[in-house]
Amino acid sequence: MEAWAGVTRMLPRVRTQAMVLLGSDVVEMLAALDERGGIRAERDAAVIALGFSAALRGGELAALNVTDIEFDTDRAIVHIRRSKTDQTGIGQQIPVIGGEKIRPIARLRNWISLLPQGGVQGPLFRRMLPYGHDRIGRARLGYNGILDLVRSAADAVGITGKVTPHSLRAGFATSAARAGARPDQIMRVTRHRRVDTVMGYIRDADQWSAHAGRGIL
Repeated sequence: MEAWAGVTRMLPRVRTQAMVLLGSDVVEMLAALDERGGIRAERDAAVIALGFSAALRGGELAALNVTDIEFDTDRAIVHIRRSKTDQTGIGQQIPVIGGEKIRPIARLRNWISLLPQGGVQGPLFRRMLPYGHDRIGRARLGYNGILDLVRSAADAVGITGKVTPHSLRAGFATSAARAGARPDQIMRVTRHRRVDTVMGYIRDADQWSAHAGRGIL
């Protein structure tokens, strides 16, 4: 047993990455939530739509307050007070547009209107009260809660695999690359500091669209 343990320690370890949720996947998940209806579904849809459209990390989604969203008609600026790449707390700003498929602005506005006292302040995304299916509490929805709702929405439409909040962030970058967005345009939203990181998403997108066998196989 000890010898075998020594062998296994020498073997290369494969890192399992979160699967990518593309824009088409998100649209399908949101449609299922809309069909389900109810305040909880409204919250989950707003979380997923914003997580994808602003390419947010799970912890960033959980930390948002109502006052971190600055609306301007059918667009908004999401203010990130602290993030993985901004440990000093200088802050980052992410532009989000309305869109016609995922509709993050409309979904955010609708969710905020449902919050107690009109959602003037406090946590943006909140836990539901344990008693009563559609009663909004005051406590912040944490990372694990966001993880659970993203996985549940994916599972509801038959999407399996390692789904995490990062699946939304990776999905935005990949979907934008497939749509022809430039690296700098993607980085404006994802806030990646290294171009080669974003180029990885572009290469992943190109492996099919720019396949050498296209048109001859």
